[in-house]
Amino acid sequence: MVKRASALLGALTAIAMTVGSLVLPTFASETIPEVIDSAVSLRVGSADRQSIQTFADEQLAQGIGGDAEWYAMIFSQYYDVDLGEYAKALEDYVSANETPSAVTKEKFALALICAGKDSSFITDTLTDCVGEQGIMSYVFGLHILNNGFEAPGVSAQSVAAEILSMQLADGGWAVMGEFGDPDVTSMTLQALAPLCDDADVSAACDRALGYLSGAQLESGGYMSMGAENCESTAQVLCALSSLGIDCENDERFIKGGKTVIDAVMEYRLEDGSFSHIKGEGMNETATFEVAYALVGYERMKNGSTPFYVFDSCQESPVPKPAKEDVSSAVSTSSSVSGSKADSATDKGVGYKGIAIGAVIAAALIICGVLTALGKRSIKNYVFIAIVAAALCLAIGFTDIKSEKEYYSDTSSASAKVTGEVTMTIRCDTVAGENSCAPDDGVILKDTKFDLHEGDTAYDLLVTAAKKNNIRLDTKGGASVYVSGINGLYEFDFGELSGWVYHVNGISASVGSSAYELEDGDRVEWLYTRNIERDLSSEQR
Repeated sequence: MVKRASALLGALTAIAMTVGSLVLPTFASETIPEVIDSAVSLRVGSADRQSIQTFADEQLAQGIGGDAEWYAMIFSQYYDVDLGEYAKALEDYVSANETPSAVTKEKFALALICAGKDSSFITDTLTDCVGEQGIMSYVFGLHILNNGFEAPGVSAQSVAAEILSMQLADGGWAVMGEFGDPDVTSMTLQALAPLCDDADVSAACDRALGYLSGAQLESGGYMSMGAENCESTAQVLCALSSLGIDCENDERFIKGGKTVIDAVMEYRLEDGSFSHIKGEGMNETATFEVAYALVGYERMKNGSTPFYVFDSCQESPVPKPAKEDVSSAVSTSSSVSGSKADSATDKGVGYKGIAIGAVIAAALIICGVLTALGKRSIKNYVFIAIVAAALCLAIGFTDIKSEKEYYSDTSSASAKVTGEVTMTIRCDTVAGENSCAPDDGVILKDTKFDLHEGDTAYDLLVTAAKKNNIRLDTKGGASVYVSGINGLYEFDFGELSGWVYHVNGISASVGSSAYELEDGDRVEWLYTRNIERDLSSEQR
């Protein structure tokens, strides 16, 4: 019996190792500085200081308006890199281009500050942009003020007072609505942190910390827009570090035995990047947000200023984290992205065939090894066959579709037809501004669709995407959030840009996957740069 168990265990192990190399996560233990270096290496090629300096001098400016500003702050606050060449390019850029939003302009100002610039653009930004785009324009404006910059009629105290007046009953902050959002609350705390000597600010921060503690999931992470995600968790990490709170030791922020850092690392992929949702592929925003959140954590551990209080503005710069002295290790997981299996499915070979083939190949190899060792008992072969069959059945019951299979799927057509609805997809607010936004702003003209029993606004969008071969990107599980349509994504045109939907001309108050349609409804999916304020009066 022991021999049978041993044989079964060996077979399972060998097969699992073979299949796992294709479809299962891998695990490793690295220090936090190594995790930061790994994420930065993806953008730079190497995380040694000289390589980063060369990248900052020669290539960083190519990403202005995208991720360059965030990496500039990481380079400045963690690697002590000179950003002079990037700053010159950024000054030229803001002089020659109209900045699309107040928050984006404030982000450019912060990048100039971290690069050591004292530019009129910074003070002009304070004068023109603080409060112009809701809570986030107050938050990023306060970051500028916290670095010692001033403008007539604008002060850190006055902006902080405005932010405190916007705190919600649950202790959090949000872009809209009556309930706090972990992302917005965390970003607000990052701006308020340097002012916590003020009693009112300190009390508001304590209420917000209570909100964040209560919102933490058993995984240690956080959710926003209906989905647990990496960026929300990273923002909480950055907020806690800004306030001098070590999330690894504060019981308020340990749930189910998991810390915020544990939760962040669940999104780490094999190449060192991070995904937005667990199980998805690399996400650029998630990757740089985790990188700067971990830099903020390292700075807190080293007694340095918060991430957004730049060393370039300190009379006596605080020391950088001593990476070689940091011994804390994190457990990191990764998901295979862009693998050979992905390529094969794109060419028409199903992933099930690949996985089942791997199982069979592993079983045959094991049988060959047993035969060569003279262990030719029929029982050994039977056990291996049973294990292989069980794994093949398990693979057979999964249902992952390739892109081609997804768009050709018409399974919903079998549901009972209860009426007819109309849908359009438009991006008039950014028409012609990139390759994914048609010049006339119309991605899908008014089109009629059969309404099936129980169809939601999201179901209709999926149907339209499949029938018209429109790329659709979503986040979340039961509560779905539409992040991209036709390759046009949230945040492409500023921090408040993204997709919204209206039914019969009215902005819905629930997620699209929860809005059940009725016969005759007209659904509009609209791209907004400024949380619907830029939509025409007919579209609001």
